[in-house]
Amino acid sequence: MLTAVKNDGSTFILSDAWTRKELTELRLTEQFFCPECGEPLVLKLGTKKAWHFAHLHSPLCTASMKKETEAHVQGKWFLYNWLREQHLNPHIEYPLPHLGRRPDLCYKTEEYTAVIELQHSSIPFQQFRKRTAEYEQNGYALRWLGITENKSAGRETRVDRMSALDGFLASCPANGSILSLSAVYLNYVTGTFYFHGPFLFLSPLKVFIPVTPIRAGDLTADRLFHPETDRLQLTGREVDDYFVHWKKEVSSARSRRRNGRLNTGEKYISRLLCSFGKNLSTFPALAFIPLPSQFFLHTPPLLWQSWVLLGFINEISPGIRFSVNQLAASFLRHAEHQRFIIRDLPFGRKGMAVLLLTEYLDVLVSFGVLVKAGNTVYEVVRHITVEKPMDILLKDDEHIQNYMKKYWKEHWFNS
Repeated sequence: MLTAVKNDGSTFILSDAWTRKELTELRLTEQFFCPECGEPLVLKLGTKKAWHFAHLHSPLCTASMKKETEAHVQGKWFLYNWLREQHLNPHIEYPLPHLGRRPDLCYKTEEYTAVIELQHSSIPFQQFRKRTAEYEQNGYALRWLGITENKSAGRETRVDRMSALDGFLASCPANGSILSLSAVYLNYVTGTFYFHGPFLFLSPLKVFIPVTPIRAGDLTADRLFHPETDRLQLTGREVDDYFVHWKKEVSSARSRRRNGRLNTGEKYISRLLCSFGKNLSTFPALAFIPLPSQFFLHTPPLLWQSWVLLGFINEISPGIRFSVNQLAASFLRHAEHQRFIIRDLPFGRKGMAVLLLTEYLDVLVSFGVLVKAGNTVYEVVRHITVEKPMDILLKDDEHIQNYMKKYWKEHWFNS
């Protein structure tokens, strides 16, 4: 905790330019109290940790229950000074009584009041969503930041697990595409912000992530809230690298032995494929299409795309139309039964489903399965051929994945 209330009721902020000598003398003459519970605080002026206030007693105070890490406190100090250098008059732990919150940092501009919250580890999604909604519904511009020890100086790509915190921090610029989405982490030691994103799905446990470092001196607060999408854009080489990994996932799905227990989604799609004389290894080649919005799901494309092709489109006669909303409603009903698992993200579930399904349907248009009959309406042209041996499916995989790499560059990537 970096703020306290003095005897005269004024707020005292440690982030002001105090020296150790001044604070030591002040500690002998002044009493400090918690702005949350009113209980006494002690001023800690150690040499290993950032200076801060701590409760003498009152372990049930909401402020003391936060148990901020040293990295969290140091991160707030860094951001406070970074914002001051931009003459933004930031406030640290400033009370917002109408919300019952004290955000890590906030400041006002002519256009909006900005709130920055640092998060060092994951919190329950419902708690995160509640806090986010409270800020946004009351007109605050909010940016969540993570804390990292990454010290890379140049842009890099990683194949890594997408953590719950990655999802919580994810933010998309206004009018930006899903490929301009990013989560931002701060290394307060090196003074560098790391923009993670976009998140490109590989498997339920892995994503392909470009990471872009931007030094604090090269980034304004406004650009933190409204990133320059050109700077974060995928490069042609990164698209190529992604498809190298993606083809390995397709090959693995074809050869995987599933001797263990199947989850709910796998059981459902296994039965659907079995009704066509197929199994989870002989899925249609058009049921493993990489999409920008695939990371919205934990469920791999093999499962939900097989359902779209065989459980939805194949049930509609050629020449008959359907809307994306009809498909999304059916998709979300399956999600309610845990057949498809939607990731906890700060976006609406229906909106995520509509965007993901629209991307997939547009790909099926390019393969002649559908034709677009309106902005959100499609007409069935043909049903896919299911009766194919494995050797033909492998050739189809190769053809489709090569085609999709070109499709990405033409539709979702601007060189």
